[in-house]
Amino acid sequence: MGTLFMRIIISVLMLAGSLMFALSSSNPLLVFPAAVCVSAGGVQLLVVNLQISNLFGRNKWIVMTIFCGCFDSSAWVFLVVKVLYENFGFQVQTSFFILAGSTFVFTLNTFVLLPKKGHIPWPLPPDYYTNQRSGKTLNIHEDETLHAYSNAIKDTEGKYHPKSEDDEALEEPDPREAKKVENNEVSEYYNGACGNGLPNGVSGESADQDGDSTLASPSNPLSKDFPSLRACVMSPLFGLFYLWFSILQLDVLFFVSTLNPVLTKLADNDEQLVSSYTNALAFIQLGGILCAPFSGLIVSRNKRRHRCLNKDKEEERLEGRGPYSDQKDAALAYATCTTICLIFGVCGILPILEAQYATFVLSVMSRSFVYSLTASGTSLFFPMEYFGTLYGLLILLSAVFSLLQYPLFIITQRLLNDNDFWVKIGLLSASLLTYSLSIYVFLHARKKEKAWQCGDQTTNHRTGQRTLADNPL
Repeated sequence: MGTLFMRIIISVLMLAGSLMFALSSSNPLLVFPAAVCVSAGGVQLLVVNLQISNLFGRNKWIVMTIFCGCFDSSAWVFLVVKVLYENFGFQVQTSFFILAGSTFVFTLNTFVLLPKKGHIPWPLPPDYYTNQRSGKTLNIHEDETLHAYSNAIKDTEGKYHPKSEDDEALEEPDPREAKKVENNEVSEYYNGACGNGLPNGVSGESADQDGDSTLASPSNPLSKDFPSLRACVMSPLFGLFYLWFSILQLDVLFFVSTLNPVLTKLADNDEQLVSSYTNALAFIQLGGILCAPFSGLIVSRNKRRHRCLNKDKEEERLEGRGPYSDQKDAALAYATCTTICLIFGVCGILPILEAQYATFVLSVMSRSFVYSLTASGTSLFFPMEYFGTLYGLLILLSAVFSLLQYPLFIITQRLLNDNDFWVKIGLLSASLLTYSLSIYVFLHARKKEKAWQCGDQTTNHRTGQRTLADNPL
């Protein structure tokens, strides 16, 4: 449907939700549909904005996690509303009217910065920015570029490997040549060997009547592993991924839902003290923006050249990265996230009021890692053409799983006399199961990478035999 259409729907949802919150004082029944509109609009806004990370090449995962961190830290807005009301007498309705007006800001952003048709492709085709200025659009075949080769170049042997900084420096256009392009003059730099006015790697046969063109790119093993959406959903990887996300999200949601009664009990019903702790949590949640990028750094830690080491060895290491190297690197990030959530669960069990500050920090770290790795994992494990559908499906199914909060509340209140100790022990035990995703991803990626290397060597051997047959001594 395109970015423009979705952003307009998001603007309508956010505007309607904010207005219903502002008018809920006279009609409290508006609170529930207002919460639904704001929640649905917020999630859709995150999904639509994640495509911007496609503009950042090898830093894609880091930028994606920053967006997820912003989404995770959005709760601080309500802290501002609360502080303005309690300390300055600022009406809550007025705050929501201001929030309703702020929706016009990102609506304007849609028309100014984001593509009006389609979406930002991944990987970016050659001369993407030039064609955006000229009004042309480049679409990507389902044979998209390998995920591990987000900035791939082709060497003399026909092998794709990641670009180094030197390669990127050599490919930077000369300012004089770029100026010629802006003046609509023919530039040898941009036309390359094609000589047909289309960007390098795009043939004239692939251009359609509307001036759109299709980029031919290396075959993506992920498209062969998951040829359809059904194959993605029915795979063990998706099942473990869903289990990982749902369990860890339930841990965080149950903690937030039971926070007020727990703090009230630990503070001996001191409402002012409880309010100060909830304010502290809302303020600490702003740190999600700072925590989330660390998960992206863990995922992409091996994609950059280490300048302190031998240059030749580093080039050899980068060239040796296959299409499943990113997945193998990501296993550590998911194991780290599970470990943080386990430590968070242990701190949440401690019946010490002062220890809740550490629990607040760990809860923010857990949320930021869980949401950022869910988004980046969806684009890393499965073909990008299914990203929006799979990510939305994960959010939907995890929301259904989160309904387990209600039976857990009933068990805590009626069977355990408002003592959630054993419920949290059960959630902590369930969190241990999420290590299965990290183990599976690592073993699966290593197996696929070995098979890919064997196939690559076989292909090179056959190519060498054909060369000898064509050129006998």
